[in-house]
Amino acid sequence: MSSPSIAANRQAPLLSRAIPISWVLLLALMVHGPLLLMQLPNDSYDANFHKFFASHYAQHWFDPWNPKQFTGFSQTSYPPMEQQWVALFSHVMGLNMAYIFVQFIAILLLPIGVFRYARIWVSERAASYAALGSVLLGALGFLVYNAGQLSTTWAAPLYLNALPYYYEWAREARWKALLKGLFLLLAAAAAHHVTLIFGSFIFTLPVVLMAFMDRRRDGVEASAGGVLARSIAFAILGAAGIGAVLYPFFVSFYNNPIKQMPIPHDSRLNFFLHPSAGMNFFVVPWGWLILTIPFIFIRGLKEARLRPLFLGFWVAMLFSLGGTTPIPRLLLGQPARFHHGTADYRVDGCGTHGPLWTQSGVRAWQSGGTLLWNSHCMACLSHCA
Repeated sequence: MSSPSIAANRQAPLLSRAIPISWVLLLALMVHGPLLLMQLPNDSYDANFHKFFASHYAQHWFDPWNPKQFTGFSQTSYPPMEQQWVALFSHVMGLNMAYIFVQFIAILLLPIGVFRYARIWVSERAASYAALGSVLLGALGFLVYNAGQLSTTWAAPLYLNALPYYYEWAREARWKALLKGLFLLLAAAAAHHVTLIFGSFIFTLPVVLMAFMDRRRDGVEASAGGVLARSIAFAILGAAGIGAVLYPFFVSFYNNPIKQMPIPHDSRLNFFLHPSAGMNFFVVPWGWLILTIPFIFIRGLKEARLRPLFLGFWVAMLFSLGGTTPIPRLLLGQPARFHHGTADYRVDGCGTHGPLWTQSGVRAWQSGGTLLWNSHCMACLSHCA
């Protein structure tokens, strides 16, 4: 799971070598650095919400009661991690630039997480191209520069970085992997509770299935019972840790359950009946990647090792369509769960599984599908517009 390296071989074709993660992070700096220095995320939809919470933590770190709105409220009603990071950096660079800097850290975490997550399924070279594609993902731009979803842009990469450590622990019983995976999992939970509830499923289930499928792969000789026992141990420890980390949030939610009416949002409409919503929440985030959906279905169903990943992709895509199909509302039940769930699956499906679709394009290129690989590249570039 380490960063890829390039062997000193001048005769090797460029596309046959893995891209160093340092180069990918440099590309992230080149693409997003100027936009961040222009402070474009400060005008995004939820930016002021996060800065409002951060400004209180900057002045009253140990007092969650915020008296600045209505008659006051407790900020334990929302997981605090990324807002507390903004609060810490605000003492050095001011509130607005602190928000920009924390968002930039999340952007850098995404390609690292995508590379490590993709390595479970594909080669180091293919995973490096997946990481490269994640930098250029349009849904990432939508989250950072339009929606201002700081919580999701932090939580999703943390999950992507945590799960490879679970995979290593379940197969090889390495205690360091267990600790690293748990710490990253708890950090992700502290970043966003909705991603924990709705989004972690599409990340976790494919990796759990792969841990069982690969228990005798790459020189590892693990039994199914051992993988199961270590998976249960990881789940129990993770649940206990999440309960401790989010205890103030759970207490606040228990004492003050959500009673408001669901807020209307175009992402939950039927995209066929409302084409403008479909354009904004489906066509724009996906771009040319829409052209590769048939290939993803063919490849994902054909190769046994890709089927768990395809399952996560299919669930994310299904729920990200909002009210276009009746399935999300039927499965989530109550309107509140439907409205929260479809929003988060839309974000996770487009914003974090997009790099995995790019990884599928690399697999196609490795098999000779140059045209499909080029279409994936165009999709990533079109997302940047």
